[in-house]
Amino acid sequence: MSGILEGFLDALGIDKVDIVGNSMGGQAGLKLALLHPERVKHLVIIGSQPTNAITVQAQPLEALNNIVKYYGGEGPTLEKMQRLAESLVFDASRITKETVKERYDASTTPDALDQARRRMNQPRADLYFELEKNTVSTLIVWGIEDKGGALEVGLLMLGRFQNARMHIFQRCGHWKQVEHRDEFDDLVLQFFKS
Repeated sequence: MSGILEGFLDALGIDKVDIVGNSMGGQAGLKLALLHPERVKHLVIIGSQPTNAITVQAQPLEALNNIVKYYGGEGPTLEKMQRLAESLVFDASRITKETVKERYDASTTPDALDQARRRMNQPRADLYFELEKNTVSTLIVWGIEDKGGALEVGLLMLGRFQNARMHIFQRCGHWKQVEHRDEFDDLVLQFFKS
């Protein structure tokens, strides 16, 4: 995915950017920062799992399992998207029918289905041994109730990156930018000014 991101920047003629990436998007942003740090001003990683190296805390699997189930079997359905979306937040009442439909529609385009099939058939890259090479100024954002990413991985990145800080939201799942929108926006904008 970092190659897609790099190609996108090249196509637009953009040399250097601030990147905000949730989950897999954070992993793509991190990989770009590792390969081409000169292209990334700031990196915000939101609940991303770039490594399987978890030594103390069990990896929360509910949201990750729901992603696999969503594309498995008979394929995506609105009901599966409802379960998936609810597993990504602390407060499931935030998930509206409109949100479910929007996410379902976006995830069932031919391109999205093709990408999902390719991702499911590829082993996930483990960036553990590359984490200490990240020199880009990085903000790691986590929700204490994230069912898609173990908090320990965020703390591991904080300790291994060369220039990082971390913010942990209470009563928050995998979608920090949705569940705590105003505070998240302020946090990121202040970080970009640093």
